[in-house]
Amino acid sequence: MSKLPALEDGGACVAESGAVLLLYLADRYPQAGLGIPFDDPTRGRFLQWMFFTGSCLELAMVERMTGAQSNTVSFGWGDLTRVEHAIESALEEEPWLLGEQFTATDILVASTLQIAFMAKVIAPEGVLFDYVERSVAREGYERASAIDHQEAVRVAPKK
Repeated sequence: MSKLPALEDGGACVAESGAVLLLYLADRYPQAGLGIPFDDPTRGRFLQWMFFTGSCLELAMVERMTGAQSNTVSFGWGDLTRVEHAIESALEEEPWLLGEQFTATDILVASTLQIAFMAKVIAPEGVLFDYVERSVAREGYERASAIDHQEAVRVAPKK
């Protein structure tokens, strides 16, 4: 499907953002602290938020960008207003989707919200904007951005 991100780690090849972040990296490298252990009661919410981006947020964004209309009751993602409200509700009293702990779900949701801001699908304001700002202010984001930039320069066509 020509998907990015895609990851090759040893013999494992994984694509799809949720699969790369959750089912592979967060679980494979628990010492990074981006996942939730299998026996933790918050694992269910972790899984819910990890798949929320691909099953609700992205679909609602595309619908808004294209002007398509769906049945917000029958379709599983509702609409972008309901999606925004769900994220805002989770962040009302806590800095991250699972409370005080920053997880892979925050990487996925915040980065998708960044795209929504750039595409002018969601206004960069309020709770969602503050959440994205907290996410990009993290040292890990800065390190990842530097690596991303180095790779972009490395693979850029030479003139």
